[in-house]
Amino acid sequence: MDKQNKKELTAAYRGRKVVGGIYAIVNRQNGKMLLLSTCDLQGSRNRFAFAKETGSCINLKLTEDWRKYGNAAFDFTVLEELSKKVT
Repeated sequence: MDKQNKKELTAAYRGRKVVGGIYAIVNRQNGKMLLLSTCDLQGSRNRFAFAKETGSCINLKLTEDWRKYGNAAFDFTVLEELSKKVT
């Protein structure tokens, strides 16, 4: 990767719009949900997708149900998006 391309990629990364919010990880088998908040919804969504693909539990509070019902029983649901205000 040349220096110019690296600078362009870095600038694009820094300039991206980061949206935070409140989300839930929902167990469809028993109706339980874990409510969480984050400064980066897309990052949390990506971590959840990775955990489902690899079969690893995303949160220690979900470990027992994750083992019992499997990763396919869980969904990622965005409840509210919060954009950073310009100051």
